[in-house]
Amino acid sequence: MMDSRETAILDKNISDLIDAYGIDAVKSAVGRVGASAPSRMDTDNAPIRKVQSLGERIMQAFLEASFDPIFSINTSGVIHMVNQAAVAQFGWSQEELVGRNISMIIGDKHAANHDEYLECCIATGEKRVMGKKRELPAKRKDGTEFPIELGLTEIKMPAGEERMFVSFVRDLSAQRQYEMELKRQQSITAGVVEATFDPMFVINELGIIQMVNKAAVTQFGWSKGEFIGQNIKMIAGGNHAEKHDDYLKSFIKTGEKRVMGKKRELPARRKDGTEFPIELGLTEVKMPEEITDERLFCGFIKDLSSQKQYEMVLKRKQSVTMGIIEAALDAIVVVDERGIIQIVNQATVKQFGWSKDELVGEDVSILITGIDMNRTFMGKKRELDAKRKDGTAFKVEIALNEIDMDSESGDGQFFCGFIEDLSAQKNHR
Repeated sequence: MMDSRETAILDKNISDLIDAYGIDAVKSAVGRVGASAPSRMDTDNAPIRKVQSLGERIMQAFLEASFDPIFSINTSGVIHMVNQAAVAQFGWSQEELVGRNISMIIGDKHAANHDEYLECCIATGEKRVMGKKRELPAKRKDGTEFPIELGLTEIKMPAGEERMFVSFVRDLSAQRQYEMELKRQQSITAGVVEATFDPMFVINELGIIQMVNKAAVTQFGWSKGEFIGQNIKMIAGGNHAEKHDDYLKSFIKTGEKRVMGKKRELPARRKDGTEFPIELGLTEVKMPEEITDERLFCGFIKDLSSQKQYEMVLKRKQSVTMGIIEAALDAIVVVDERGIIQIVNQATVKQFGWSKDELVGEDVSILITGIDMNRTFMGKKRELDAKRKDGTAFKVEIALNEIDMDSESGDGQFFCGFIEDLSAQKNHR
């Protein structure tokens, strides 16, 4: 006997029923009829027939409202019902589909094996596969194939009636296309990472290495397998290794905005224990929040060994050059194209009375008047007037030569003047 709530449900349209009572209440009313397994006497019962009709209408509305194709099949795989989404997706009409074997929509070699698979599934394994999903190729009426996700569930039928199953089909074409594009982008990114000449590491906020490139393997001597999952401090040289975890924690907590994107120099260590100087640049990898809340950082490493070696050679040359200049008995002055003093030796300090700091940056006219920076003056000796710090004047002979500079340095022109005091010669005469 139906209660007043279920009787009221019968007098409304489907949309009104769901709005007024909710989907669960409607399902309850329909489900009670399904559970009662109507007898011959029930079929003469008008309220029962009304509920049955309502149940069919609700079921049909649910099926047609689905965006995904739905098929109802029997134990032989024969299609009993399809929704409009299935018609639109596969291209056959409902009349063409109903009464045919479901294998008609299965693609590739799966179609030939589908009946056998269904029989085996029903006979022995339905509990293992019912309600679960599997992926396989599907076929449209025009012969084109596309990937689908298939879910199979059994319909609860009244006792003694034929067993029925519902197949839910989801088109995976868009998902597969997205996955292929994602893989393509990942391949491009991985290719760029692997193609870089400098070592690169990706670490999490605990300093655990998540990814390394081939250059890192070559530079440090560990394999990728040996790197992944280890703390980045394994490559830190000097006393930085033992302090690295605390440094990273402090860096993440307070200092990331001040040091992100900036570079610093520190020693690194290879697998064989040898150490070498590197330049480290750190930047945060922007990860979407919906994917992960884990913070990742990318470290770019540049080996400074060659650069440091070059700097040492350059410093040695500079030391030798300055040593020669300082050892000279005559005053030597280096000026730029404007005549501004860049370098003086100790003989200049002794000859003119100014200190090096007082002379560097000043115009050469503070020492000698009449110097002409044009090329006609170069390589020739000129007798000019000079003046000491105390104001005394004396004659000097100066030879000015252009310094051969590297054209790529971009430092401009420089000239070296060799100055000889002529006072003694003048007095001797």
